[in-house]
Amino acid sequence: MSGAARRSRAFDVLLALFPRAFRDGFGDAMHDTFVDQRDDVRRRAGRLGVMRLWIWTAVRMTAAAWRERRASAPRPMASVRERMAGVVREMAVDARLAVRGLRRQPAFALMAIGAVAIGIGAVATIFSALNAMTLRPLAGTADGARLVGIDRRSPDFSEGASASPAFLAHLRERSRTL
Repeated sequence: MSGAARRSRAFDVLLALFPRAFRDGFGDAMHDTFVDQRDDVRRRAGRLGVMRLWIWTAVRMTAAAWRERRASAPRPMASVRERMAGVVREMAVDARLAVRGLRRQPAFALMAIGAVAIGIGAVATIFSALNAMTLRPLAGTADGARLVGIDRRSPDFSEGASASPAFLAHLRERSRTL
């Protein structure tokens, strides 16, 4: 007899308890397995054995279907606090594993710590230089409207750009803001 001819309606009802995706993937194999078990029990234990098999199958399939539905149901999104707690737990596990590995190989640990220290020092040095040159304004230039420049060039740029000592002395005597 083929699998389709031996199909049991009661087993199909039990199989309907499972989610459709599960039934589509495993339903035929489960049914064929049950039919083989039923035929084997019928030969060995008769009707009483088949009744026990049905009861056992109904209980087990109901529990399995409930677990499968629960596992495939969409889960509510965890709160930010719960997700952060999970991240912290994972980081603690990773840190313990890293410390254990560094303890096992101290030479590698010293090399790794040295490389990190050199990297941090290099980044700090480069940032300090860039900060001093480009990011922070020059001393006394906080208010650009109050800056004064001295330019003694003629409109046709024929004279030089330097100021004479006499002109600078004149500015020092007459200026109140410099």
